[in-house]
Amino acid sequence: EGLRNRTNEAFLFNKGSVEGLAGTIKKVLSLAPEEKEKIAKLEILEATNKYSWKKHIDKLIEAYERV
Repeated sequence: EGLRNRTNEAFLFNKGSVEGLAGTIKKVLSLAPEEKEKIAKLEILEATNKYSWKKHIDKLIEAYERV
């Protein structure tokens, strides 16, 4: 389990590991502000492209057309 950013760096931790999650959060919080901003912009872009209403509607239409 974990967080993965689009700068090819993974923030991984073992599932169920409170210590691992805490360490990952500390690692993310210790990043330079510029790096956090870069990651945030890339993740927002990814979420917008992957989970937009248009994408959702397009997938629903595709499913209905197959039926």
